[in-house]
Amino acid sequence: MYGSEKVDGDVTINISGGTINNVYGTNAGSVTGDVNIYLTGGSVSTYIYGGDANNIGGTRTLYVGTEEKSIDASTYYVYGFDSIVVAEGSSLTTTGGLDYSQVTEFSFTLSDANLTEASINTDGWVYMCYNSITLNLSALGSLEDGRYILIDAANVYAPYWNADYVTLNTEGVNATFDDLKWENNQLVLYVESENVPEPTTATLSLLALAGLAARRRRK
Repeated sequence: MYGSEKVDGDVTINISGGTINNVYGTNAGSVTGDVNIYLTGGSVSTYIYGGDANNIGGTRTLYVGTEEKSIDASTYYVYGFDSIVVAEGSSLTTTGGLDYSQVTEFSFTLSDANLTEASINTDGWVYMCYNSITLNLSALGSLEDGRYILIDAANVYAPYWNADYVTLNTEGVNATFDDLKWENNQLVLYVESENVPEPTTATLSLLALAGLAARRRRK
């Protein structure tokens, strides 16, 4: 399945059912805009390829699942993307490998499931050659303290990895992040929850303090 040979504008590919052998954002031609591939169902048996960066004027993004529909997608190999967005409750598994050497941005929705399962899994290699990476993290509700798994691989090649060059954008995440590292071929994020008092609890605490102060004044 080829997005185009030559397009003046954007290329959008929606995969919602059936079985497809390969998906290419662009094959040999050029795209002046963005390439967006949406994987919301069905299966791709071999490759999901965003396209050659030299032939694409915009960004190449792979979307896995949506807010309305979570999926556990699987394929053999994923490569040629600038950004990968995994929706809440969804996951991406590859049996061959993941070439993230050109990916500079990931988006994950954290949940307590990430304490035991990764959002992205591969039985092969993860190639991550850039050290400047943006992680967009969101969460529904508060998170427990613990070790959250983002990527789980059989082998990792990340020679320039440095967590100091990773930008964390958080949205609705009631937690602080202690550390982000590759550990036992897993990209993990250590989370420490921020226990903010509920409004009712906070009000009662203030009333109790006020009452204590009044008693002290009477004495």
